Amino acid sequence: MTRRKRILNLLLTVIIGVGMVSVAWAQTGAKKPSKPLKITLSGYSVGGSSSVVGESIGDAIKRAVPGSAFTYEPGQSGANEVTVATGKTELGLSHVYTTKAAMEGKEFYKQPYSNLRVITYLHDTYETLVFRKDAGLTSMEQIKERKFPLVAGVNTKNSVMEAMARYALEAYGVSYADVEKWGGKIHYLSSNPTIDLMRNKRGHAFIGGVTPPHTAYNELAITVELIWLPMTDEAIQYVAKKMGGGRKVSILKEWHPKFMTQDLPAVGVPNILITRADVPEETVYWITKSIYDHLNDIHKASVQLAPMTKESMATDIGDLPLHPGAEKFYREAGVPMKR
Repeated sequence: MTRRKRILNLLLTVIIGVGMVSVAWAQTGAKKPSKPLKITLSGYSVGGSSSVVGESIGDAIKRAVPGSAFTYEPGQSGANEVTVATGKTELGLSHVYTTKAAMEGKEFYKQPYSNLRVITYLHDTYETLVFRKDAGLTSMEQIKERKFPLVAGVNTKNSVMEAMARYALEAYGVSYADVEKWGGKIHYLSSNPTIDLMRNKRGHAFIGGVTPPHTAYNELAITVELIWLPMTDEAIQYVAKKMGGGRKVSILKEWHPKFMTQDLPAVGVPNILITRADVPEETVYWITKSIYDHLNDIHKASVQLAPMTKESMATDIGDLPLHPGAEKFYREAGVPMKR
């Protein structure tokens, strides 16, 4: 046999072997990954609750796949989707609202990023309607009825939290333009700067979204009388539809004992873990399996992720598509999936 034929035979053997491994993976999955994973996740802040969420996911991956490397990088709502879609990171913390907008090239996205895919639901962001009590409001309806000159912080412009504020006001027939016309002011400030405004009597409210419990409100309530306004069922449905998904949730009085005496209805919109379509199926399969198999550890590490259960992982994701690797695992594990 000539040297050239030996080389060709060797190449053919390698190709056939790789093909057989691929077919075996596609048909039955694997009990062990072919190699350790190297994953970078785009989160939100450094040192905040989102970093705990990210690191708990990373710990699950490293436990399930020994030798894997995981890096948490700070990111931003609305930007993580682009970071993941363009290949800068494999994973990103996101929301149904921003992922859907990114895939369709709507809202503040200049082009569609249709290659985004979902791995799992994580938790809900809750509509937050916290007012100084001396503003004199006891319902959201009164803002329009009184043409109230509202001064409120609504979080960073074009963020999920700001969209929740905008749509909450819209649900009660109020636009930002109305607020300005009535002598009020909308501040694109996050919760902590807004709390400072409220503390110094320069703002009435924080309207937007947070993931409870948010201890800063209890701290503010030590020196400022506060009230949390409830949402009507109609308003909850309106915001959920505008946000691409959501449900009725309860703001528990035990989260804010300084100023709440009863549980109150609100809308919760889903946070999700995203990847992109060209991340290998095997990689996403093992990421999904890692999270699923270590849910108890994840819940201990991050109270925020308590709503993520084996039943909700693949259902509370709006109408967004799952990555094939995640879908494959869920099918094998018998996890209910959104249809």
